[in-house]
Amino acid sequence: MTPNRPDSDVPESFAALIDQLWAFDWAPQMTVEQLNPPRSIAPFAAAAAASVEVSEEESSEGKLILLHDPARPEAWGGDLRCVTFATADLDRHMVYQEDRPETAWAWLSEALRQYEAQFDALSGTVTIVSNTSFSGSKLKPGQASIEIRASWTPVLEQAQDLARHLRAWQSLMMLSAGLPPLDLDYDPLSGPDAWLCSVV
Repeated sequence: MTPNRPDSDVPESFAALIDQLWAFDWAPQMTVEQLNPPRSIAPFAAAAAASVEVSEEESSEGKLILLHDPARPEAWGGDLRCVTFATADLDRHMVYQEDRPETAWAWLSEALRQYEAQFDALSGTVTIVSNTSFSGSKLKPGQASIEIRASWTPVLEQAQDLARHLRAWQSLMMLSAGLPPLDLDYDPLSGPDAWLCSVV
């Protein structure tokens, strides 16, 4: 990836984080591209889009936005904020599993902890969307998907600590595509199959 250089007025400390984002060694299954960041949320931002394609039936897409506001918004509890959105197709049978939202949320929350990425104010939503299609009186195969929206305040003792948060986001993308994390053997919901279930 050949990133755009940050604007000259970007604080040096945030510019270093942007450089680290573009230099990160992503998993070979992931395709990561630079996006134009939103301008209305914070004075400074960087954004990336990622996709993981395992097969025609298994894939995920997502975005990661890194925000910086020197004013330290009260809701953030700091001057940095990570925002992510991830979506994947879901087997319709999984729609009715009661613990499905908790499992999906654990893909991110437990990855942050397992990678020892310090954070504050983690919040978000898990949405499961299912539709049933008809053609006249005939029932057609329906579709289902899962959407994970989350944001958190990364606590960085040094700039290199951002890599821990990037690994956690990568783990979210891998798991939502039905793949296990690359270098961690953990179970976010204390059940051996909780995070290994296939997302179709």
